[in-house]
Amino acid sequence: VLPEGCVARVAPDAWPRPALFQWLMAVGGVPEDDARRALNLGVGMVVVCAPGEAPTVRAALGAAGETVWTLGDVVAGARAVEWRSP
Repeated sequence: VLPEGCVARVAPDAWPRPALFQWLMAVGGVPEDDARRALNLGVGMVVVCAPGEAPTVRAALGAAGETVWTLGDVVAGARAVEWRSP
């Protein structure tokens, strides 16, 4: 989904990690990198929008009963996902 020329910078502490994923990682010996790729660590869907539209999107999703977290941002660069250190 991420186009060429864009880097998604994700803050791993931007949302609460569900207990189930903590348990799976601990009991199953699942490394953090594998859990990020395979399990999304509890994030079901990501909406990407222009920074100026974020308050409107957040309000609309909240009004629809969704929980919204700001996970990071998208910047110019070689196509990748970068996980920022907490």
